[in-house]
Amino acid sequence: FAGTPPVYRPPALAGTKVRDGFYVQGGKLYDPYGAEFVIRGVNNAHIYFDTGARYLAWHALDNIAAYGTNTIRVVWETSGSPALLAEILYRIVELEMVPMLELHDVTGNQDAARLLDMAEYYTRADVKAVLIDFREYLLLNIANEWSGQGNYLSAYQAAIAHLRTNGIEHLLVIDANGFGQNASSIFDNAAALTNADPERNLLFSVHMYAQYGNAAAVDGVLNQASVAQIPLVVGEFGHVLGGM
Repeated sequence: FAGTPPVYRPPALAGTKVRDGFYVQGGKLYDPYGAEFVIRGVNNAHIYFDTGARYLAWHALDNIAAYGTNTIRVVWETSGSPALLAEILYRIVELEMVPMLELHDVTGNQDAARLLDMAEYYTRADVKAVLIDFREYLLLNIANEWSGQGNYLSAYQAAIAHLRTNGIEHLLVIDANGFGQNASSIFDNAAALTNADPERNLLFSVHMYAQYGNAAAVDGVLNQASVAQIPLVVGEFGHVLGGM
């Protein structure tokens, strides 16, 4: 019918899969076929540049893909429409990259209720439908830089429980606190969080800015994660962090 909007739903993966989506094992990340997957990607601020029919971040995907990028961390917020989200995820997959979706609403926030709000957005019927469509391709970063202190473990346990109870089976990505930079929050809580996840499928993320301004600081975190077999990705990085 004229005027019917397109349906942005990716093709099912062909061949024999090990799992229905990405998964972690022995401190490493694997794709659905069981091949080790090393993330080499960038953040792309879709929620800020694709609204209002501008599609600026969307159009940047072609150039990003041309550099051999294999993952796009999709900057998103709960104000974003599921229809636009589906279109963005589809284009990323079409360009043979993996989308990692994250919610930016609670950056630096320490309120456990607000973290749970992020999990509730993902389980909203219209949003969940998009996530399920992209199940085989999608990594789900619960919240960008949520920074709870004494409640970090319990708040993430509650968020994980809500997602799993409501049928979100994707690999989940969890940022360190301290605006993503405090790697010790990961090392102190990774085992307990993983044990609290019925899927045992968590990838942890540290954001490396000014305090990681030398190789020793970077290597220290990566080596500790490797020895402890904690699956870890550097979700953001930069040589400075203005104002902090």
